[in-house]
Amino acid sequence: MVSANNYDFIFLQETKSTVNKVASMFGHSGFRNFGGVNVEGRSGGLFVGWKNYCNFEVAFACKNFIILEFIECNKILWYLFLVYGEPAAAKRRSIWTSLGEWLAIKNKPFLLFGDINQVDFLDDKLGGRSGVIHGAEWYNKWKNMMNLIDVPFKGPRFTWTNKRDDEDRLFERLDKAYASYDWFNLYPNVGTKHYPIQFSDHAPIEVNFSLNKLRKKKPYEVESWNLEFDDCLQMIKQDWAQQINGSVTFRCLCANSIHCIRDFNGNWHYDEKTIGHVFEEYFINLFSTNTPDLPSDVFMESHAHLFNVPLPSLKEGDISRLEKHFSAQEFRSAVFQLGPLKSPGPDGIPAIFYQKCSFFVKKDVTDLVLMALNTGNIAREINRTFICLIPKVDGPESPDQFRPISLCNVLMKIITK
Repeated sequence: MVSANNYDFIFLQETKSTVNKVASMFGHSGFRNFGGVNVEGRSGGLFVGWKNYCNFEVAFACKNFIILEFIECNKILWYLFLVYGEPAAAKRRSIWTSLGEWLAIKNKPFLLFGDINQVDFLDDKLGGRSGVIHGAEWYNKWKNMMNLIDVPFKGPRFTWTNKRDDEDRLFERLDKAYASYDWFNLYPNVGTKHYPIQFSDHAPIEVNFSLNKLRKKKPYEVESWNLEFDDCLQMIKQDWAQQINGSVTFRCLCANSIHCIRDFNGNWHYDEKTIGHVFEEYFINLFSTNTPDLPSDVFMESHAHLFNVPLPSLKEGDISRLEKHFSAQEFRSAVFQLGPLKSPGPDGIPAIFYQKCSFFVKKDVTDLVLMALNTGNIAREINRTFICLIPKVDGPESPDQFRPISLCNVLMKIITK
């Protein structure tokens, strides 16, 4: 796994070996720089290794944590705390106290991660005894006192299991990452990826400095608060009068994305294209019918009674009203019936834009809508729609934990209204 992913840095816990012996195992992978703590008896042992271009130096090491300095231009920029929490709840408080003292002394941006060995909340535990979580109250107070911010994660929620069967099986989220506020300013796209638990009782955890960085095209969107200012309305009036071909768009970082998904065979997928195929297959199966097509004669026989049902016919007055062309007044009424701040469609223009700027844009927009209604010809750009996946639960893992919603353009809403 280390070689396949070409990691820059590794941290191993419970090595049950010496630092030099572990280093010899990973030297061929490029981890020429290393540090750690040797095994004591038959338990423990920590190892940290990094490649030559990573500017780390070991500042301190003990059996429960290692502190590294990240140095650039002979200056310490931030600290990395690699933690192995005590399995026994009674011994954990001394570890948090010691870590707190180091954090106060260093007074620099920092990242802290590892096997914390402490459940924060009931949501991070599945199975076992319910109720009070030993050590959680003190640990959460300590976290708040240290101003620790959770690093977001992707993948399976639980990172540890006792590997027992049936009702004795227990899952917990013990491996976590935290950072200081100023460290997040340095690396705003950081995130952790949880891999499935396979060969050990713990899941491998990957810290990725660009996990939440997604270079994708995001559609332009009018900010509704701008429309409260006269200067903005004046600018819209002037710009609307200009003859411009095309539309204004922009690119920005999109924080909301799906980095991994589990299919119904229990397999996890991390490739963006494969994730799309998993969702496509799920929704095709969901919205497809399994009812076989009936032969025409069988269908006619089974539905013959429907053809004998007397249906009322339309009166001439009703027909004339249906054939009547749509008016500008109906357009205005439809515009102001729409929620002003509802999410816009692909064109990025909410209903409040047409409501606030109707004096400037009314004629062009009215002509466009009436042409679509009276001729039945709708421009392709108007009829575009976003399909958005909304999570039904926190930390969704499979396609059935999302619900699709559609966001169409406001002009299309007006036409259909």
